[in-house]
Amino acid sequence: MALRSQVIRNAVLRLLVGSTAALAVCGWILSWLHQINWLGPIAGAGIIVLAVWWVRPACAPWPDFREGVLKPLSFPPFLILLILALLAGLIYPPTMLDSLTYRLPQIWLWLQDHRILNYFSSNTRIDYMPQTWGLATLPFLQAFGDKLVWFWTFCSWLAFYLVVYDWSWNLNGNERKSQYLAFFASSSTFAVLQATSSANDLFAATGLVLALHFVGNFERSRDGREINWSVLSFALACGTKTHYAIFGLPLVLWFCLSPAKPWQAFHWKWSLPLLAVWLLCSPVPSFSLNKKASGSLMGRDYKKMKSPGGPIWNVAVGTTMFLLQSSPPPVNPAALVLNRRLEYYSTNSCVRKYVPKFSLAMNVVAMPDSAGLGIVAIGLMVAGAVVAFRQRLVKLKSLPGWAALSGVG
Repeated sequence: MALRSQVIRNAVLRLLVGSTAALAVCGWILSWLHQINWLGPIAGAGIIVLAVWWVRPACAPWPDFREGVLKPLSFPPFLILLILALLAGLIYPPTMLDSLTYRLPQIWLWLQDHRILNYFSSNTRIDYMPQTWGLATLPFLQAFGDKLVWFWTFCSWLAFYLVVYDWSWNLNGNERKSQYLAFFASSSTFAVLQATSSANDLFAATGLVLALHFVGNFERSRDGREINWSVLSFALACGTKTHYAIFGLPLVLWFCLSPAKPWQAFHWKWSLPLLAVWLLCSPVPSFSLNKKASGSLMGRDYKKMKSPGGPIWNVAVGTTMFLLQSSPPPVNPAALVLNRRLEYYSTNSCVRKYVPKFSLAMNVVAMPDSAGLGIVAIGLMVAGAVVAFRQRLVKLKSLPGWAALSGVG
């Protein structure tokens, strides 16, 4: 049985997912009514207030909320990072190239036309990229300009910390150890640099982590509502980064094959309204606009973006590049010496024939749009796998076991 503190953390995580999903659904409705205007901040504020009121019974006693949420977050090294990240977000305007060239202009175009359209612009990402992050950010952009466009990314960072803390606590039952592990995971270069940036990678990645978290909750509680939250989190992640849809296969297999029989616990009577919400949070509306405007679900430049090697080459090469570029420290002077040789090998490699964007080059200084997990987080992943195998902390047939093998425990 879950402890009171775990129940409160779960309620807060549901608040984050539910508020984001409600803003995305509300945004699409306003778009269809041609009313993306001053109603955005009002609707956004109303949705967040209602969401807070909805989870209030679970978090009502202040001591319980402090024990379940504030106490795990009050780890001194994490608090230092949190304060620095907040100061950076409040002082500096968005500087990330992707945000300035397509992510924020996309939202300003919606406000200009009072609805979401496909725009045949020089930056094709304005045309075909999914809109979930933009719809959730829209009320903050209208109300505060560029000062709080990082709000949901910052909330995702906190949620990521709490999820890893919860997983770690389930594995070792020690508060201090769980804080250390949560801090190591959430202090990766990728997470820290994007915590108060206008990037959406951390937002989408946390959606996947939350989907896994709610699956784990179901495995322990057999509460069918956890399935709904898991699918909703996954839909939000895909509605931000379309290629995350590949992770839907493990979710479907779990739903069909898990010994916990989630198909029996699922509330089928609510399947139609739930499906409508999931679809609006997913990339399906974006696919529909792309199909109408260009005849292709993925947008007018999809054929140009496709790699000749197909999905297998993309996944294999992309994983290799991710691991390589995630390993260096935030400041990597060795890149000055190695990059020329690495780029020579990349250019002359047969891999370029199948994946034109293949590159072994590394950053001299980590940037928000290209930062990886970092050597510490990757080391923890390897150490977690070794510990899980050698000490057999959990059985592999249970979801926490797979969490341990992924380095969380």
